[in-house]
Amino acid sequence: KIAGGKDLYKEVEERPVLGIYTVELPTDSRKDQYKREATIELRLCKCQIQRPANLNKQGYAETFELSCVSVKEIGETKNPIHWKLLTTHQVESFEEALQIVDYYSARWYIEQLFRILKKQGFGIESTELESGWAIRKLVILQMVAVLKILQMNIAYATDEGQPIEEVFDPDQVKALELMNTKLQGKTKKLQNHNDPRRTKWAAWIVGRLGGWKGYDSQGPPGVITLVRGMERLGYIIEGMELAKDVGTP
Repeated sequence: KIAGGKDLYKEVEERPVLGIYTVELPTDSRKDQYKREATIELRLCKCQIQRPANLNKQGYAETFELSCVSVKEIGETKNPIHWKLLTTHQVESFEEALQIVDYYSARWYIEQLFRILKKQGFGIESTELESGWAIRKLVILQMVAVLKILQMNIAYATDEGQPIEEVFDPDQVKALELMNTKLQGKTKKLQNHNDPRRTKWAAWIVGRLGGWKGYDSQGPPGVITLVRGMERLGYIIEGMELAKDVGTP
């Protein structure tokens, strides 16, 4: 509720459109979402939020000033985007409202980071280390791998991602080249059409190693699939190194 008793979310939807922009949404079969270009309307409402009744006796201010940015996809589509973002940042223009949307969108990578570190990924909560400093050091070591996985994940959200040498060392690139030849199918749909100088090319291979089928219609490989793929790639590189050493004095 805002000062005067009105509902904030209803109030912001009655405000004029601040601006319109478009964004490319990737396929995500888990959310029943297919690749599309979404057209988004932004609205803005600056308001005074009322203090909840259960806090009346605790010395909090009677009202608190916030800005509410409404992010609403227009047009007929299944599961449309509709966010309402509350912020204490100053928001006066379309550009500033769009910056708030970008801030909120970035939280997804924070969630992905913790998802990789925890149960489905590296299982940091299952460590038997007792010292907080020891656990901290373990997390720092794991962050090297986490960063690589996020770089591959982001490569699918951009055109091609970073230059491959910024993400993978020469031994990893050599193993990726060998596995790329092995993993490609006979049809065009099952071939890696990405630039081998960019990270997206590597993400395709690592995704396949992690169990991703390789079809664009399936959506990009998820971070946990990339975790599994990097684990397999590590075993492959270890095997290549062992093969070099066999028979040496």
